[in-house]
Amino acid sequence: MKLILQTAGSQEIRRLLAHAITHDIRTVRASAATLINQEDNLEECAIPVGSVEFVREAMRVTGISEPTPINYPSSLRSFLHREMQCLPKDRLPNGNWFLKPAGKTKLFDGFVNVFDDETDVGERSFRKEQREAFDRLPSTTPVFVSEIVNFVSEWRYYILKDKIVGAARYDDGDDDAPIPSEKTVKAMLSAYKKDDKTRPVAFGLDVGVLKSGETALVEVNDAWSLGLYQDMTDTAAYLEMLSRRWNQVMGNKPRAE
Repeated sequence: MKLILQTAGSQEIRRLLAHAITHDIRTVRASAATLINQEDNLEECAIPVGSVEFVREAMRVTGISEPTPINYPSSLRSFLHREMQCLPKDRLPNGNWFLKPAGKTKLFDGFVNVFDDETDVGERSFRKEQREAFDRLPSTTPVFVSEIVNFVSEWRYYILKDKIVGAARYDDGDDDAPIPSEKTVKAMLSAYKKDDKTRPVAFGLDVGVLKSGETALVEVNDAWSLGLYQDMTDTAAYLEMLSRRWNQVMGNKPRAE
């Protein structure tokens, strides 16, 4: 195994570099701009690790088509507990909604398109930044339009070959907020197994607890664009997720024209 680690010193990169050193895993460092120099390593299935933009550039260098974002699989729609539809940007209904890109990962971060007296300065700045990114997109860009709900806690379950290999809470809510129902999380995984043709070998199942107490699906994220949260302590399992998914992308996805 060989890792191509982004030169930016994120927490994820530091942890994987330390793991690689202690487990005799070969590594090279690169920026998005210098990934072109790693084409031979990429063709030999070295694993690029870094930001979405970094891994997306690795796909471009190797001529691999970016996988379709997972977001909200049809088999898991019953776990949303909120109304949601996918519409072109220029057909958004009036009102207050949560907006998220539907066609490509990280065109902008999901945000609520409203400001009120309870919105703090940091959240206002975030929403303004995302709204500006949203406004720059073509009018036909597909967007998920969701009813606004209140998650009191949000967790990412790290899934490899349909098994949970780790979990981490990633919201900034109260420490005593409830955790998701284990029974419901397992029901989600069981339901998602029906998507044999589209389900990747590794992914993140983001699940939260609503103010009503219900456990609901936040979204599903592909392992290639996942990210290592601090409370996901099994670094080896995370690395195996990245390795297996990258090899799957390299081997099973059509080449870009």
